[in-house]
Amino acid sequence: MPHRKKQETRIRALKSRLHPNKRDYQTLLHLTTLSRRLHNKTVQVIQQTGGKNYNKLYHILKKTPEYQLLPSQPAQQTIKLALQAYKRHKKYNPGRRVTQVLIFPTQQFRVKGRYILLNLGKNYQKAYGRRYIRIKNPKILQNRKTRLKQVIIVPRHDGVWFFVGVPVRF
Repeated sequence: MPHRKKQETRIRALKSRLHPNKRDYQTLLHLTTLSRRLHNKTVQVIQQTGGKNYNKLYHILKKTPEYQLLPSQPAQQTIKLALQAYKRHKKYNPGRRVTQVLIFPTQQFRVKGRYILLNLGKNYQKAYGRRYIRIKNPKILQNRKTRLKQVIIVPRHDGVWFFVGVPVRF
């Protein structure tokens, strides 16, 4: 009897370029900078403590201002990505540019009409007076009936413009 392969669900990210207004642009730029700083701090703590356990890193880094200003789930995703990258490369090259990716899971955003509202959290609201960022839903996704799992914000060319990526099952 031949062995049958499991049918894999393919996940592909639909990308679209963001066109935020000036206020949203400044907020996205600030959030991605906080994400980059948290990534660098995570690598620094890994090197100092030699700990490659997520729980230990989380308890050390949750007191930092970068972690507290970022929404909790994107901050946790940043720590996980930094840990994976460090394990993969086994050493840290300080001259290497770090991608400032922000990953918002389902609980951190909601779709309202033609827009996606990204929740920035209470600490960010206290510090900067913004609770949500409103970005336009990519045209590719407006007619789809699939539920969004996460929204990924990626800055390009040092934050001159941004991509929004949405993983979708096909």
